Amino acid sequence: MKRFVKFLPAFLAAALLAPGHLGHLLAVTPPPTNSEPAKPSSITATDLFGDSVVAKGKGLQIKRSELDQAVSMQSQAGAQSQGIPTAQLDKSALDFLIRLHLLLAKATDSEKSNSRVLAQKVFDDLRARSGSEETINRQLRLAGLSKEAYLAQQADRMTADTVIRREIKVNVTDADARSFYETNAARFEQPEMVRISHILLSTRDENTGAELSSDLKAVKHKKAEDVLKRARAGEDFAKLADEFSEAPGAKQNHGEAKISHDDQSLPVEFKAAVFALSTNQVSEITTSAIGYHIFKLWEKIPAHKLKFDEVADNLKLALTNKAQQAELPHYLEKLWKEADVQILDEKLKK
Repeated sequence: MKRFVKFLPAFLAAALLAPGHLGHLLAVTPPPTNSEPAKPSSITATDLFGDSVVAKGKGLQIKRSELDQAVSMQSQAGAQSQGIPTAQLDKSALDFLIRLHLLLAKATDSEKSNSRVLAQKVFDDLRARSGSEETINRQLRLAGLSKEAYLAQQADRMTADTVIRREIKVNVTDADARSFYETNAARFEQPEMVRISHILLSTRDENTGAELSSDLKAVKHKKAEDVLKRARAGEDFAKLADEFSEAPGAKQNHGEAKISHDDQSLPVEFKAAVFALSTNQVSEITTSAIGYHIFKLWEKIPAHKLKFDEVADNLKLALTNKAQQAELPHYLEKLWKEADVQILDEKLKK
């Protein structure tokens, strides 16, 4: 249930993403959206020392090239900008790879096959939301990834998730879920929301993310004016969104969305415009840092508390994931010992 998603990040962030856990394996990562191409490092450790084996164990071998790639991905995700030393980044990436390999070694061929199918489905859904496969491929190229490499990474993460769920048995009952619901009532309060449709005429270059020139922005604004006239003349807003909107996913959801005042991911101008509308009203053209927006408001949803029946299934899943994450370090330590993992690079041992 989409409304329940707002609750999950606050509740599960620590469990799924805590340092030393493998929680980031459980998340299916969308392609990066960097506006600038990733800057390759001038010289990698592989360039200097060859593709040596940096860690090994029973059924496990990690080479320097694989570690370099993992470090590069962490760097692109912003780890270096947070001041993490390179040596620590190397050790963190190696720890991640060892844990991933240990889990993948426990997977069946059927589980791996199912994960590849699911990874492709997720990619297809992303492609539908973005409007074209080229849009996603362009984002992947900016991060130095091929489609095949991205799909392989996502399949591995899904396989690791499957192994965790199979191997770490947790039984969360309806009573457990209801107890959490009743003792954490504030977490289930939903703020006022609006259901809208949205058309975006972007003022950013689709390849680089750079701001368009004044002349090109003027062309986009003129197009927005024409679309606004047609919307106010009574044309089907969903069809206009399908035809003109450049927002990600517009062609899949016809520009429709639910938003709240609490949504920090949206521009202030965006929220101010939609919450000022009356039902069935079409907005003026709203300008933000990413382009020109036109909104139509369909429904205002008053603040309310989610009922237990609405959240029960997702709540049980969240509590199960949390309990599994609590046991995960112990399970991984067991696998580490059984595989007799050895780190061969002396610098990575320290």
